[in-house]
Amino acid sequence: MYVSLDDFINYEKLNDLNNYLNQINIYNFNCVNFVANNKKHGNAIQLTDTINWDSKFGFRESRLYRGNPQYNKLNENSVVLHKLTKFIFDLPFFEHIGCICIILNEPNVEGSEHCDHMFDDIVSEFVWIRTENKKRFFVRDNQGEKHYINNNCIWFDDHFMHNITPISEKCFSIRIDGKFNDKFRNYIANQNKFKKSFFKQFLLNPQ
Repeated sequence: MYVSLDDFINYEKLNDLNNYLNQINIYNFNCVNFVANNKKHGNAIQLTDTINWDSKFGFRESRLYRGNPQYNKLNENSVVLHKLTKFIFDLPFFEHIGCICIILNEPNVEGSEHCDHMFDDIVSEFVWIRTENKKRFFVRDNQGEKHYINNNCIWFDDHFMHNITPISEKCFSIRIDGKFNDKFRNYIANQNKFKKSFFKQFLLNPQ
């Protein structure tokens, strides 16, 4: 359901990034609602804006093109949060990057448990990062068991239900969508149970 990418993260840079984001207090930024399963899951700081969107596009295209820079461009937040932007573009995972979002959660507030989509032929190409170990994030398996994430950087299969467990302080995570390079596409495809998954073929041969 998820693959740890911690071994590919420079922890000195991650700690520097965490200090930077806390010093500038990202919780004071203008946010939009982060909606999941038609409910508010948290708040969001978008570092990208949607461009070139065809009025004929629907939910399928919104999932399919999240990582495509043809439809996503960096915005003013990416300039203000320039150290975060640089950290993201220095990551070793992507050929190119599309949507970037910081997801913020308030104290003692439960998010909305959800899966991101149910398209059998789409595997989302993204990484999920937390710069500190506050957020209690889990992915639920098909038997209903919660698997809590103890990592700082992962990919997870967002066909599965996922959510947070509330904590007594504010917390955040970062989602970066893009197109994986061949090295990491193959790495993820052959990790854990995913290497035997029905979805593996669609990760290795994306649309």
